[in-house]
Amino acid sequence: MSNAIKRFRPSKRISPFSPSLIFDIPPGESVSRDFRGYDGQDFAFNRLSFGTNTPGTILASAKLNNERDIFTNVQISALQDLFRFRSLLAPFIIARGNFLTITLTNLDGSNPAKANVQLLGYDHVTLEEWREFNQKVGRKILEPVFVYGFADVPAQQQLKLVNLTSRARPILVHRFFVGSTGDDDLQVSLEVYNDEIKRDLFVKQLNDEFMAMPALIPFYIGGNIPISMYVTNNSNVTTHQVSVIGEGYYE
Repeated sequence: MSNAIKRFRPSKRISPFSPSLIFDIPPGESVSRDFRGYDGQDFAFNRLSFGTNTPGTILASAKLNNERDIFTNVQISALQDLFRFRSLLAPFIIARGNFLTITLTNLDGSNPAKANVQLLGYDHVTLEEWREFNQKVGRKILEPVFVYGFADVPAQQQLKLVNLTSRARPILVHRFFVGSTGDDDLQVSLEVYNDEIKRDLFVKQLNDEFMAMPALIPFYIGGNIPISMYVTNNSNVTTHQVSVIGEGYYE
């Protein structure tokens, strides 16, 4: 069966599900807002759209109300790149009775920031049709997971993002994106366990590689195997903040 025939198309009775939240963030503070399903039902996101007047100074975090972190302290620029041209390979589902909390942090200690976050995905009606479609065509339902990390990298130093971790279950990572306050000054290397799979790439190189397409061969990360990103700051004077997010799926 061709991909065109297998592609999911909601029925005509389905309405778009694209709620958005407005954030006014005081200098140096954090603001949280919640996305909820209709009447407490389950829902899902395929993309998250971030808009702001200060993209370089805002960090975003997402978690469920059961305190499960989805990602933490990722620069909006990296998330914009992640979702600009592609949706996730499968929707990230928020179960019935749960909600999705987005927290934005303004790193600028002097100026307020404005932002908007839009969720693009499925309400519970569309989600049920999507599940039925996958069952009908015999397609395995993928479960998305993100790897992520954040660090302040001093001038003329290399730093390991020690909080870039994988989960206990094996995952396949298809894309990586880096956000920073100084892309031209930073080079990154990526290591899975003891295997170096990316070496001294400039931030723009890594982001361009995955902007419109996934990895030719996904990065396999076994259960509890560490994944590390090393960041080298070539600036002579400036400390840069850098974050990374990777799109993966449980095996």
